[in-house]
Amino acid sequence: RNKKQSLILRPVSTNTMASATDPHGWLPVGTQPGSVFCKIVNTSRETLNNQLAAVLAYQEDRGRYVVHLTLSQQQASLKPENVVKASYLEQIQGQYQGIVNHPDIKRQVDYYTNLVQQRTGLKWYYVAAGAAVLLLVAIYLVGFSRFFMLTSFVIMVALVAAPDFGAPMKTIAQNFPMRFRAMIREQVPVVGPRIADNQYLSLAVMGLLLAFFVNAMLPARSAAVTTAATTAPLDLSTTKPHVPGSSSSSSSLLEEYYRKGFQDGEAGREFGTSMPVPVDDEPEPEYTTTSSSNSYQDYPPPPPPQSSGGFSKLLDWSTMMSLMYLGQQGYTLGRTADGGWDAQLALANFQTMDMMRKGFLAFSLYRLVSKFL
Repeated sequence: RNKKQSLILRPVSTNTMASATDPHGWLPVGTQPGSVFCKIVNTSRETLNNQLAAVLAYQEDRGRYVVHLTLSQQQASLKPENVVKASYLEQIQGQYQGIVNHPDIKRQVDYYTNLVQQRTGLKWYYVAAGAAVLLLVAIYLVGFSRFFMLTSFVIMVALVAAPDFGAPMKTIAQNFPMRFRAMIREQVPVVGPRIADNQYLSLAVMGLLLAFFVNAMLPARSAAVTTAATTAPLDLSTTKPHVPGSSSSSSSLLEEYYRKGFQDGEAGREFGTSMPVPVDDEPEPEYTTTSSSNSYQDYPPPPPPQSSGGFSKLLDWSTMMSLMYLGQQGYTLGRTADGGWDAQLALANFQTMDMMRKGFLAFSLYRLVSKFL
């Protein structure tokens, strides 16, 4: 009987705030509902055991965790002994299950697959295969890094303009500044509302993002200079001229001397009579060379790469992505229930963060610091 009472399936409000008194310590104050995943164990219903769920809240008065099942999309109230924290791979699995089984997402996927089939007259998987081929061709032509930058920029613009999709292009363009300010207000921590309320600051941020993108897509100047220098034509004006009697004609001279000596022997003359008399004071031919050990001019060495200034280092797509990720994660870790930010809460959430997310934060911080060292 006690086992049967350990699981209660019922509709539960997702607005229940997380509590700092939960037995497992998964939900410190300010934690967003659904950000922690668990695995269900030791219940009386075998079909529920080993399923993954997102932890929404802990009801202290009832002593139960409120969870959202990722497969069935139902909510349940479970005792602390019936849930264990999911591993990192299980968290990824739970997030995937929550996405593919969400009814709204299913409806959107069905709508767009039917729309693609109506527009193209082809099955969606044929269209997906063609898109994959075009993707590989684009990566080959522009390179993976620039393709990733271009894709990120297009996705960001699409997310900003998404509420106006289906409207005329003129309407989308007119509403884009307003949508961009709304995105800044929601996504940029602490100073986002102030920037969004100032039209000039929001336009400056938009221009800065565009400058990041353009600078990242342009080829590096130092690479162009190095290529031009290494492909400079060979200067033949200082090469060593051909000298008669050099190694290139030594074989023919030896044959000629042998023939003359043979003729002197047949005629009974003293050996070497027919040989030419050497002239000791004959000047050696003059020629110009660039090196005592090399008769030809070497290619000029490539110039050293030009160091970029501080502003050029900032105008880098990877730098911008690192800044945005660090800012977003820092704000999320320390965000309180009333929308403020608390440093102690951020430190507590960071200490309980899984190692993979800590690794991403460390990598972003390294990429940012390495630009200025």
